[in-house]
Order: sequence, then C-alpha cells, then structure tokens
Amino acid sequence: MNQDTTQKDEAVGRRIRNERKLFHMTQEQLSVALGITPNYLGEIERGKRSLTRKIAGKICKYFGLTFDYIYNGKRDISITYKNFENPLPPFKSELLHFIETCNESECIACLSFVKSMVLAIRSHNINNRKQ
Repeated sequence: MNQDTTQKDEAVGRRIRNERKLFHMTQEQLSVALGITPNYLGEIERGKRSLTRKIAGKICKYFGLTFDYIYNGKRDISITYKNFENPLPPFKSELLHFIETCNESECIACLSFVKSMVLAIRSHNINNRKQ
C-alpha cells in the first residue's frame, strides 16, 4: 500500500468510527448490523484494511450517509427534498416542513434524535429476526 492509500484508508476509518461513536454503538453492534466481524470492522476503522464498496454501501444506508462523505469527508447538503422528481409522502413533507421552522441548533438536535431512533428501531428489528 502506498502512503496516499494508507492515509485515505485511515481517514475513511476515522469517519466510520466517528459515526459509530456518535450513536454510542460498539464495534460488535455495528459489525452485527453490517454482517461482518468486529475484527474486520476494527481493521477498517484503524485504516489497516480498505473499505469495500459493498460494506461502504451498508454503512451509508445504516447511518444515512453518502459515499462522498465516507470516502472524501464531504457532506452534500445541496441535495434537498425539493430536488426529487417524485413528490414526498405526506408524513415526510410534514417532517421537512417542521424542520424548516427550526434554527440550526434545533435541527442538529432533531437530526441526532432521529438518527438515534432509527438506529434503535433497526437494531430492534435485527434482534427480532435472530429469534
């Protein structure tokens, strides 16, 4: 591995670890959700192994991230619900309308809460499937 690849893998790993920690998840919990071993996840987080597109896709879907953020650290906030060709279902429109009335700190708190709730629901669903 060359130095550029190593640095990129380390940066990707840091972003994944930061997302995992943001949601107070252990490597074990996230690895179960992704269908990989905790050891493999640890190696990715430390930049010792490159992230595959398949696992990156699972991480993006699980945390609601983009590939551009995972690989390059860029959050694309220019894509909004107004750019979608199909109209949103009423519950999503209502949620977005509510968010538009919030200030920045309220939006950040809402995002953190919603992400935590979605992850809890997904974790619950994963645990129920195992039984």
